[in-house]
Amino acid sequence: MKIISGLLLMLSSVAIFGPERKDKFVGRVVAEWLDDGRKMKLVNEFAYIVPSCKQWKVPAGTGFDGATIPA
Repeated sequence: MKIISGLLLMLSSVAIFGPERKDKFVGRVVAEWLDDGRKMKLVNEFAYIVPSCKQWKVPAGTGFDGATIPA
């Protein structure tokens, strides 16, 4: 859950700072609500890549709550 929340924060920063950023996302973020009505899970895998070529992959089925922030 912590990874996906962090990636969603990065996604918001891309929207705020615009296209001049060199980092990028690969794939579409598609999620669905879980039965508890508070958490979600990813339907598709996606990845976040920074200019140093470091890549964070998030597998389909990863759960998240949208509020947990990684250390």
